[in-house]
Amino acid sequence: MINREEEKNIKERKRKAYVINWFYRMLRIFPVKKGKIVFTTFEGDGGFCCNPRYIAEELLRRDERKNKYELIWLVNNMERQFPKDIRKVKNTFLNRAYHLVTAQVWVDNSRKEYGTSKRKNQLYIQTWHAALEFKPVGKFRGKLFPKIAYLVSRYDSKLADYVLSNSDWCTRMYPKMLLYDGKILKTGSPRCDIFTTKREKLYSMIRERYGIPADGKIVMFAPTFRGGGQKGKRQVYAEEPTLDFVKMMEALHKRFGGTWYVFMRLHPHIKTPEYAYSPHQTLN
Repeated sequence: MINREEEKNIKERKRKAYVINWFYRMLRIFPVKKGKIVFTTFEGDGGFCCNPRYIAEELLRRDERKNKYELIWLVNNMERQFPKDIRKVKNTFLNRAYHLVTAQVWVDNSRKEYGTSKRKNQLYIQTWHAALEFKPVGKFRGKLFPKIAYLVSRYDSKLADYVLSNSDWCTRMYPKMLLYDGKILKTGSPRCDIFTTKREKLYSMIRERYGIPADGKIVMFAPTFRGGGQKGKRQVYAEEPTLDFVKMMEALHKRFGGTWYVFMRLHPHIKTPEYAYSPHQTLN
């Protein structure tokens, strides 16, 4: 059941989407540029990360002449670091609209803005950002799935030409999870391939970077985003700790032995300086 406030919000979002769509169509006076690829991660908040990062790195590796592709990255924080052959562009509405309208390919790991318009000769590859789903997404949220979230998700899924999948499980889940019924490429998740293709090299690099001995044991804590996302307000309840790291390390040490190091990776929507966390903690 939709309440009045939600109904009002939906009407406002639809009006805004109509204007956005109209503006995108007006920009079609500019031609699509062959070889131009526009990347975005987490609505511009993610920087050079996730699945689009590894796709971009592979394109750079293959582009020996350095002129076959023009790689554009829409980013909210221009202080983010990128390879020199990737041009970062401030993710404003005008910049986003112009570069998406004139790109041959879009690569994203989250939803496009409601109202975004894609041309027939453009390709949109949706890589999604969750290799494994540990929380309910899409229709799996049941009654907790807001109507506006449904509309935005469905709209973006209709724009996408391909969605990447890393397993039969994801392929089965995507129709309800992403509200997507188009073509699925079961090619793996680009950001996870490194764990199988460069495993030993990666382990050595991480240990050297953070000063962890070769026999050190690592556990990753990566909490997902919760709270206020549908209305654009990002928040985290820092006064209520979700995990006692000391007790966790004690339990791991008791069960498996050795010295444990905890890595914490916050969700891009809530990773801000005031919630910064030490890259590792130890327990002997």
